[in-house]
Amino acid sequence: MNTIKTLFIDVAYEEKSVSDLIKVLTDKNIANMISEDEKNAYQAFCCALLAKEAKNIMQKGQYIQEYNIFIQKSLYINYDCIVARLIRLMVETQLQDVNFTSHIDDDSHFLSENINTSSDEELIKLIIKILSR
Repeated sequence: MNTIKTLFIDVAYEEKSVSDLIKVLTDKNIANMISEDEKNAYQAFCCALLAKEAKNIMQKGQYIQEYNIFIQKSLYINYDCIVARLIRLMVETQLQDVNFTSHIDDDSHFLSENINTSSDEELIKLIIKILSR
């Protein structure tokens, strides 16, 4: 749904808060209007942001685990989900001093090859911005 995608983009640009996106995702009337792969991707994004903001190390670890579950679920449902690939790239390019299997090259290549399959101009602009980092 366009509302959720627009809100995701606003949160990515730090124009809105993650709590705004969480509020929309927990509204069943709105959340039921998007695909399961995108819903899981947005939930993963929220968990990643909550982990970044968490002060308690245990809470941070819990959010990281939840991020991993949601992003894997999204990509299991649809490995070609542009939103999931973008979110995973956004998260992994920000990780420092962490051992993980990097998908940065794969996701960068995928997004470069598939950027024009999206009809959402704002999403395309965000993808271009992330790819140019």
